Amino acid sequence: MYTENPFLADEIRANLAKYSKYNELLYSYDGRFNDLPQISTAKLWEFKSKTMLKTFREKEIRLRYALDFIDQEKTILDWGMGGGEIYQGLKEGNRKNYVGIDVAKSFVESMKKRFPQGNFKTMNLEDIEDNSFFQVCALEVFEHIAAPSLPQKMVKINKIVKDNGYLICSVPLYEQLRFVTFSCPICGSLANKEGHCRSYTPELIKAELYLGGFEVVDYRYVWPVGYDWMVELYHKIKRILKQGKPVNIVIKARKFTNEPEFKIYER
Repeated sequence: MYTENPFLADEIRANLAKYSKYNELLYSYDGRFNDLPQISTAKLWEFKSKTMLKTFREKEIRLRYALDFIDQEKTILDWGMGGGEIYQGLKEGNRKNYVGIDVAKSFVESMKKRFPQGNFKTMNLEDIEDNSFFQVCALEVFEHIAAPSLPQKMVKINKIVKDNGYLICSVPLYEQLRFVTFSCPICGSLANKEGHCRSYTPELIKAELYLGGFEVVDYRYVWPVGYDWMVELYHKIKRILKQGKPVNIVIKARKFTNEPEFKIYER
């Protein structure tokens, strides 16, 4: 039987209260109060696989935190594996526990060529068998999913993860999406360079995980870093003065129930 962690219980209740009333939070996922329409597609990621930067400092920090949270001795599903950074970060002897999936064939084919012994597949989350992995990794995935679609994804992850298994995820924080999202003057479609349609705060992602049947057991913030000493100093001063904000959060969350609250929206 699940015993509620007293340290987390108060924080979760505070998160839900801070993000309005519990029922109002749930209602935000029925499509009436969505941030932006979902604009992340396989075609977008095929393009980004050829043009995106291979690495940057915040990404390296985020990956290091995620690897710290992963139990390499247990099975790992890397949903939205991208360039396969998680796989490359694993010890070679533990790579047999890893399966990476992505909707962009370019990512998958590239990884197969580079690591022919690896297990990489072009497939959707819905194609994964239930109760098949101890942990699911979803780094920089949830911000691409429109609010009405998120409950189904969370319920599916809950089904995939074995009892007392884990979800390791990361999301960007405090993005101002409406200032970087543009409407095409010809067709009217929306686009931004990252394909993001959700703007997250720490309270929101923690509440969503709780509704999905996962309790946060650990998390780490990624703070902005500079590419020269002056910018680095600027960010450090802002943090000291408590005026800076983290740009990302990496979370390890344990599955505590097979009946997540998000199930009410399962279709």
